[in-house]
Amino acid sequence: MIMDSEGPAAGIAVLDIGGDTGAIQVMTDPSLLGREVHVTLDGTRSAAHAVVHRRPVRGGADHSALFPELPAGSYRLLAGGAAGRRVDVIAGEVSILDLR
Repeated sequence: MIMDSEGPAAGIAVLDIGGDTGAIQVMTDPSLLGREVHVTLDGTRSAAHAVVHRRPVRGGADHSALFPELPAGSYRLLAGGAAGRRVDVIAGEVSILDLR
């Protein structure tokens, strides 16, 4: 599914992490702009999705999908060429999964 990648979510992100909650930022190449990225918490049917946005950074822009509030645990990417890749969410931290 392709979504509108411009708008409020493409700018500054606000994270709700701490306690038992962390976040994942999935860095992608520009070809995934507007596409959904899905992750699932290992051992559950719990899944989440986020859209790849162009995000401003010093000196240019990056493309990433941001999961701003996830329970701590081990997650698996569900779709695309990187399906099956794992990333651990640590409470109070932002985990980076770089697919570039």
